[in-house]
This record gives sequence, structure tokens and C-alpha cells, in this order.
Amino acid sequence: MIKYTILTLTLLFIPTNAVASSSPEQIEFCGVLEKLATKVMTARQNAMPMSSSMEVFSGNTAIDEMGRAMIKDAYAEPHWQSYKLKQITINNFATKWAGICYSVDRN
Repeated sequence: MIKYTILTLTLLFIPTNAVASSSPEQIEFCGVLEKLATKVMTARQNAMPMSSSMEVFSGNTAIDEMGRAMIKDAYAEPHWQSYKLKQITINNFATKWAGICYSVDRN
């Protein structure tokens, strides 16, 4: 999961005008971010220690800052025991990050 996260974060920080200059590209870009948020919160809900999540980064300051922000945001949420609450939390977290992405004017 961590390698996928770093790869995804790398893709996210390609200059915005190169990645998301049109609506279909923004949809693809935000979809990747939503999937990443799903993986981060899934790790949180599966009791992965925060320190383990924070250990692996790319070395790119911008990517690492964004990754840490997403991880900190995920770990601010409670860890639930019930499957249903875990799924609700994972879906809400992914939707929140996708909403942030879609609210950014990329033109």
C-alpha cells in the first residue's frame, strides 16, 4: 500500500496545468486522490500504527507534506471496531478528499 501511496502522490504533484487542464483530466486526477484517501483510511481503520504510515515517503517535500497531511487527517478520526462504522468512515474520508480536489479551480 505504501508504494502505491508514494506513486500516487508523485502523480498528484505533477504541475496542475499539465495534469488537470480539462474537466476529464480533473475527474481522473480527483479519482486517484479519492482512491488514495480510501487506502489511507483503510490502513487507519485496520489499526496500522501512524508511525508506520509516516515512515515511507518519496523525498519530494511537496509530496511528503501532502501525504503527511492526509495521514494526520485520517488518524484524527476514531478507529472503529464494527465493520459498518469502518466502511462509513472510509467512504466519508475518501469523499471529503475528492470534494476538496473537485473544489479547486484547475484552469
